[in-house]
Amino acid sequence: AAPYSLNNGNCGHVFCAMCLLRWAFEALHLDCGHWHDRLQCPLCRAYLPDIPQNTPRSLATFPFVPNRTTSTTLEFYVNLLKN
Repeated sequence: AAPYSLNNGNCGHVFCAMCLLRWAFEALHLDCGHWHDRLQCPLCRAYLPDIPQNTPRSLATFPFVPNRTTSTTLEFYVNLLKN
């Protein structure tokens, strides 16, 4: 369901979008709404890019991105099972 990859180029782990959003937003500091610590992959602990506090932010600093390849592959196999 909506696979996303971590945006670091080091590990390539793929996660469900909802699980990844929950993980990322649990790391926010509630007082100010910013990440003060660098995020790490939940599986291998590879560091993700620093997330600047100032907006607008570059897409390159976003901690995760849609994984179109995995999404296409999943859709292909789901359609095979339907037939």
